[in-house]
Amino acid sequence: MKTKCAAWALCFCLAMAAGPATACSWVLQWRLPFPPGTTDVSSQQIAEISTWVERTSASGLRFDAVLVEGFAPSSASDAHALADSRTRKVARMIRTFTGNTLPISAHATIASGSATEDDEAVIQWVPSAPADVPGCPEPR
Repeated sequence: MKTKCAAWALCFCLAMAAGPATACSWVLQWRLPFPPGTTDVSSQQIAEISTWVERTSASGLRFDAVLVEGFAPSSASDAHALADSRTRKVARMIRTFTGNTLPISAHATIASGSATEDDEAVIQWVPSAPADVPGCPEPR
């Protein structure tokens, strides 16, 4: 299965703060698909994630944390256990590839649908400092 990759692309997230202030931030994100009902990760996927972690670490950017969210569709047998197993497996890989140098927050989610895109884990690198994000309004 070909990995859907958003590596090196900035994923812009706009968060509205209370009151008139607006904040912008960005994360680097990788989406790791799983075959339905499994926690299987191919050797090709492992190599791609390892390379991505290595390049991200060597990019000169600094990160505060890594967020891992594992998903399973609600229609899957024992969906919560499946999402949790995916989350723990991916978090372990990231911890290994980073040398356990960054805090990793892991969360399992049961998706409301049964689409194949719900069979995945998402890895997000959180930057240490806000960067100038194109299109972000200036705080008021």
